[in-house]
Amino acid sequence: MATPFEEAYASLNPQQKKVVDTIDGPLMVVAGPGTGKTQVLTIRIANILKRTDTSAPSILALTFTESGAHTMRQRLIQFLGTEAYRVRIETFHAFCDDVIRNYPEYFPIPLNSQPLSDIEKFQIFEHLLQTLPLTNLRTINSPFHYLRTLIKTISDLKREGISVEQYQQLVKEEQEVFDGEKEELKKTARSKREKELAKMTEIGVVFQRYQELLTERRRYDYDDMICFVVEAFQNSAELLTEYQERFLYILVDEYQDTNAAQNKVVDLLASYWGEAANLCVVGDPHQSIYRFQGASLENTLGFLHRYPSAEVITLKQGYRCPQQIYDAAADVIQHNPKLENVLRTDHVPAETLHALSEGLSKPLHSQLPKTQQTVIHVTAMPTEQHEQLFVVEQVQALLDKGVSPQEIAVLYRNNADGVLLQEIFSKHGISVSVENKQDALQSPALQQLFLLLRTVLDLRSGTEGPELAELLFAPWWKFERVVTMKLLRAAGKMNASVYELVRRGFSEVIKLSETTDLTQLDFGLYEDFFERLVEWGGDEPNQPFCYWLEGVTQESGFLDWAAAQPERLLLLEQVNSLLQFVRQLDSNGMKLNLDSFLEIIQTMMEHQLAVPVDLSVVKEEGVTFSTTHKAKGQEWDYVFLIQCNDGKWGNARGGRSLPLPSGVLHFDLQAPENLLDDDRRLFYVALTRAKKQICISYPETVLSGQNTKQVLGSLFLEEVPAEYKESKEFQVDEPKMVSFLKKITPPEPLVDWSTREKEWLRQITAEMPLSVSALNTYLHSPEEFLKKYLLKVPERPDARLAYGTAMHAALEHVYRGWLDTQVVPNERDVLVHFKKILEQQSLPQAEFELRLERGYEVLRQYLQRPIAETKPIFLEKFFGYGTSTTMLGDIRLTGRIDRVDWIDTTLKTVRVVDYKTGRGKTLNEIEGKVGTADYSARELALPEPIRGVLKRQALFYKLLLQLDRTFAGKVTNGVFEFVEPDRDGKFVTRELPLLDEDVELLKTLISDVMTEIRELKFLTSNS
Repeated sequence: MATPFEEAYASLNPQQKKVVDTIDGPLMVVAGPGTGKTQVLTIRIANILKRTDTSAPSILALTFTESGAHTMRQRLIQFLGTEAYRVRIETFHAFCDDVIRNYPEYFPIPLNSQPLSDIEKFQIFEHLLQTLPLTNLRTINSPFHYLRTLIKTISDLKREGISVEQYQQLVKEEQEVFDGEKEELKKTARSKREKELAKMTEIGVVFQRYQELLTERRRYDYDDMICFVVEAFQNSAELLTEYQERFLYILVDEYQDTNAAQNKVVDLLASYWGEAANLCVVGDPHQSIYRFQGASLENTLGFLHRYPSAEVITLKQGYRCPQQIYDAAADVIQHNPKLENVLRTDHVPAETLHALSEGLSKPLHSQLPKTQQTVIHVTAMPTEQHEQLFVVEQVQALLDKGVSPQEIAVLYRNNADGVLLQEIFSKHGISVSVENKQDALQSPALQQLFLLLRTVLDLRSGTEGPELAELLFAPWWKFERVVTMKLLRAAGKMNASVYELVRRGFSEVIKLSETTDLTQLDFGLYEDFFERLVEWGGDEPNQPFCYWLEGVTQESGFLDWAAAQPERLLLLEQVNSLLQFVRQLDSNGMKLNLDSFLEIIQTMMEHQLAVPVDLSVVKEEGVTFSTTHKAKGQEWDYVFLIQCNDGKWGNARGGRSLPLPSGVLHFDLQAPENLLDDDRRLFYVALTRAKKQICISYPETVLSGQNTKQVLGSLFLEEVPAEYKESKEFQVDEPKMVSFLKKITPPEPLVDWSTREKEWLRQITAEMPLSVSALNTYLHSPEEFLKKYLLKVPERPDARLAYGTAMHAALEHVYRGWLDTQVVPNERDVLVHFKKILEQQSLPQAEFELRLERGYEVLRQYLQRPIAETKPIFLEKFFGYGTSTTMLGDIRLTGRIDRVDWIDTTLKTVRVVDYKTGRGKTLNEIEGKVGTADYSARELALPEPIRGVLKRQALFYKLLLQLDRTFAGKVTNGVFEFVEPDRDGKFVTRELPLLDEDVELLKTLISDVMTEIRELKFLTSNS
């Protein structure tokens, strides 16, 4: 009876057998999609052990992913049994980490150093961007704008094997080249190059300090694992010899995706044997899709340069796809440059190069039965909604025919592309299986738990943010909503926290909250609630944080509430994942407490770092949803590739936002032509996932902000020859489309407002004044209006708002001095006043210093302006309060205007002036003609003269002055002074006429909005 190995060997085709039997010497295997690569590799390992006296631990197989290593070992167990466990099958990083742990004395890191976690990396880079003297990599209002790009850039450097010292030398050389040619450059080109060099220099500063901090904190990052081992092997013959003698045979899977540093590890291990090394690499240059991880096209020919005697074997028979797909994929990929046209080939023997070129230029021969049916379908859709309906109907039709959902996949370019369609599938009763893991931090339930933790910390530190108000409405507390709303409003009117209000006692609260329906029993619930929050805050420092957190989830009732929900398995698994994450941080020596934990959560949410949830407990068998990157190595009978548009699949906009010196990367990974080649390889991978049929679709119009724009199908679709594809349009009748849209449209949040709650809100809105901020908030988000202006939920201090407050105060000080004394205050006096106001804003020290420095810089420049030429009448003038009566019918309008200046004292014409501390805007932006991506549907529907948020503000100020009978002037213009200078150091001022007819439109809008508010329409619609 044949053994499993003999049966597997007998099933191989001639090329596969040749790979298995070619045991000695260097070997390159070109293995396209569905050629049985993994099976051949594992049989080859088994054959080495059977035909030689090599022991299992003397074979090293390096893979690109953990899943690849797992699959290879599983198959090897079938042939070798327990002996398979002794073969070294590892990822590059696992191998290098093992070297570091076993031989720490060879590495430039402190003993007991640990790998750096993602959250630690992001925290370190936040710290670097906040504390290093950077001017080109940090902006005041978005100090972390370059954070992700900076992390990626330094990772690229490490993956190309470039140290801090080497990088800084490259920048120095780049500077010397520029110094020698800058006089010949035009002004614009010279300025651009100077800024690029400034950024390169600062990258070096960050890179150096980052490595120093890793050493200080006993950490090394993911890329250091490879770089450290390369350096140790190069510097220590003893260590290198130890590993060279240990491994007699080396195999590398997915070779096309390895980077320069990984290749160096392999070459050093094989260097003892020179050009005759027993080194086998397997890959397919057409499927090199991890270029963003530092892999380069040089891998393939680079291997043949180093091992000119290597044999090249191409696996020519494919067992996955119909011939049409293999032919189409080959035609598409031939539009990429041939390797020998972009890389040196002079050291590669002609016959080897010919074998490689032939293997890469010809399509695979499908071993599946021939079919006359077209298996590649391309469908253009009028809209994204048509595409969604098409995919739902096609998948449902397959399921109705008895096709297993596990044999169907929906693939897309980016994770975000599949989210909405997953929800639509669920609404149609189609189960889905998502390849990417769920993030516990995105769970609404856990976000409410974080509100609880933030509130505990706030109360302990004597502050209160908006989290407390939201927490009072959490479903696991049993508070009556109308009572909670009254308490919040009463606290807001007193400018106190709800906590302070409750501490005053029952009788005082009854008087202040203007309510008679709060019982002593109900009030006791609030007292108990706050006592428990304070108690938790006091207990936390005295317990291990993880133990304390587990206790809070139980004692708060959160776990009991979660266990009673329909989706309880998922909710409890999310909680478990969070607690497991906390335990892991503890085990890494991070010494968590409540403050540091919440900082970690905030950092992770800001930078989209995930706490992965194990969905195996709740996972259903369903249609696979996956990015094409994650689909590599997998196959399905039926594949749907969605949103295959130009700009998403090929011709992507953008590129590297941080420059690097010439020659740092062997290929400019972000050059447009290379990005196009990368995308084409990814499209090749998508095509070759299908065993029976692939349906490719794209919408002809997409939503861009609040507008729709026409888009084309991908260039790659045109590269698929007509004989291999069937192109058609999707036809659907209107009733079916209407029914589909109704089904997928999210329902309005179901909030059951009681009669008592509505009556109370009517009392509030009947006499409430209206400011332009309240008006604009209502138009943008009625829900936000309810929280901010009716419930008066406190807002957490914002650094930009704090800076704006201090800057406004400083400018008032400047113009007040000029108005009162006809003398502009001196620079020192203004800066002292600015600092005094900024100190009152309770900013974190690092943020305070950053804003203080920026404010000083701005004010020094501002004071150079011709301030003495202005003719101010009012400064920081309040309207609608005291003696100022500004009534529009029965609506009291209120506001505060930064400055009102005379234009002509004879004609009594004036302009209203408003200071803005953000980026300068164009008149079109001010008027809402462009830059409306963040506008709500209600705002976009407004008449053009009052559509722009800023223009509406200026018109509102004109209306205030018109309604104030104490003022006799005529407002003709509005001015916005942007007090942050632009890139050229100039201050932007925009002035626009304020027409009476536009004010009339605003009056109508105000009346309509106030009617809606008083009728509580915002409770039942988005208005």
